[in-house]
Amino acid sequence: MKALGDEGSIKAWDSPMEEMFHSAWDNIRVPFGLRLRYQVALISPITGRFYRPDFIVTPADEYLGYNMYLNGVEEPRIAIEIDGHAFHEKTREQVTYRNRRDRYLQTRGWVVLHFSGSEVFRDAKACAREVARFAAHAYFRAMEDLANA
Repeated sequence: MKALGDEGSIKAWDSPMEEMFHSAWDNIRVPFGLRLRYQVALISPITGRFYRPDFIVTPADEYLGYNMYLNGVEEPRIAIEIDGHAFHEKTREQVTYRNRRDRYLQTRGWVVLHFSGSEVFRDAKACAREVARFAAHAYFRAMEDLANA
């Protein structure tokens, strides 16, 4: 029921579906040493507003992203949202917030992958594999660009 946060602290999962997805990710082969980071705050330097996707995908090797930055290669930005009906779409305000958050992230180069809670409940490993395949292709293209930089 708890996840290790980025600062090394123990955090409780917001939903059982997030825990299922993370567990599935840990039990599949993930290319390029990609990892999931849980509920990282993405802060706008202009407005100070922040959004916290359920997960983001990052390389385990932090120098890879830094090397891409130094060589003018865009590092893939991938966010994953697990949308349980009880938490995300109960009210119009929740839907509006989700849509604004997605637009904000997308205008800043993020790809936001949504999975319904029932998808994760039905087959969490299939959802995790779909994210891993998408992320692998995105990082492969970025590394090709890096090799040609």
